[in-house]
Amino acid sequence: SGQPSLRGIPLRGLDGNLTRLDVLTLGGEQVTLEGEVVPLSAGAVAVLGSLVLQPGQTRQHLQAALYPDKFPNAAASAIKSHLAELRRHIPGEVVLTDGPYHARTYHLSGGFGVRLDLLEYRSALAQHNLVRALSLYRGPAFPGMTQSDWAEGLQLEARTGLSLLAQQWARAALHAGEPQQALAICDQVLMVEPELVELHELRLQAARQLGDVRLIAQYA
Repeated sequence: SGQPSLRGIPLRGLDGNLTRLDVLTLGGEQVTLEGEVVPLSAGAVAVLGSLVLQPGQTRQHLQAALYPDKFPNAAASAIKSHLAELRRHIPGEVVLTDGPYHARTYHLSGGFGVRLDLLEYRSALAQHNLVRALSLYRGPAFPGMTQSDWAEGLQLEARTGLSLLAQQWARAALHAGEPQQALAICDQVLMVEPELVELHELRLQAARQLGDVRLIAQYA
């Protein structure tokens, strides 16, 4: 399918009969159902991702996270529309509701094996696996959610995590006397996140350690 393989949240009763749902959010929103792309808006993918990360949210919580700048009625309408979109395009009631009408909460059905790239990415960072992290990080999380503080927070977390791990790897390469390896690490990460100042500085250090006058001039 060309998509990176994903492992997601632990699922109860994982017996091979679950419908596979892959939720890609890094660098662009895309959902696949058993490998087939589902035509969903960025907002619908954000609702899905948000419920994977934090099940049991109310509609008010979703509104505040995804559309903090909209008037309450407009935000409520947008969330209702996204929930309807998910039910329309994903057969089998992927989003279930609980609780009384005035305090209804939403969670995902146990009939789906949901894999979220952001969770797999967090796992790669926790394991200090830069190669794996870079294979998953194709850009900011939920880039279509331009007015969402929640999405901005996830973007900052993902970008900071990548920067810190790449700095760690690059410094280890410099310490081991392998400036070429440090350069390669910095270059690869800067291709997806070109504004990471610390990696520009480490790349210059690597060029100086190499003694490459042309690279020093290019990076200085």
